[in-house]
Amino acid sequence: MLDPYLIAEMLKHAEAAYPNEACGLIVAAGKKPLLVVCQNVDEQPGQQFTISADDYEAAEECGPVIAVWHSHVNESPEPSMADRQLIEATGLPWHIVSWPGKGYAYAEPCGFVAPYEGRPFVHGIHDCYSLIRDYYQREYGLYLNDYPRAVEWWNKGDDLYLQNFEREGFKRLIDAEFQPGDVLLMRIGDTQTTNHGAIYLGNGEMLHHVTNRLSCRDVLNGYYQRGITHHLRHETKL
Repeated sequence: MLDPYLIAEMLKHAEAAYPNEACGLIVAAGKKPLLVVCQNVDEQPGQQFTISADDYEAAEECGPVIAVWHSHVNESPEPSMADRQLIEATGLPWHIVSWPGKGYAYAEPCGFVAPYEGRPFVHGIHDCYSLIRDYYQREYGLYLNDYPRAVEWWNKGDDLYLQNFEREGFKRLIDAEFQPGDVLLMRIGDTQTTNHGAIYLGNGEMLHHVTNRLSCRDVLNGYYQRGITHHLRHETKL
């Protein structure tokens, strides 16, 4: 159990940051753990948090990082699915407080693996490209690089998919039948940029994650078919 004083400190900073999430690290400094407050530099600080590399390095100067802490806004302190995935990625225990509920929860790495379906949308953590990366790693043992991406990057001059699919080993196919595991790139919504990716599962179905929806198995219906800009297959499957 974390020292109640540190929990009280986290709640104090959560209140000060509200309606944004507060965040930071806990380091081993001397005989007692030290709570380090970091700036939340995320583009959506009211929904998630990001600790800058500079803040992380500054915390390490105080001692080894032994835990991550952050706050939830207007919800339970229990770790979200995105939290649980990041807990595994960091390999560290997490302490979470809620404001204004003043709750507290603790979680540590336990081997959690997010399911393909039912993921709440969290930009850069649980989005369409994250789902493709997870699917290819689990099903085919292929690691696809992650790429920093701004919220609504397709409206800001970036082109995540078209700039990177070749370097990740994908080849564009023309007039070929879809096969399970193929990636279908699409334009969704009012944009001229290819901004969505899905995995073809066979039998006219796909796996994808649309912005602000749960990830799901879906029918590749006319709406999505009309949005397809690129049909890709990984070089290992050609």
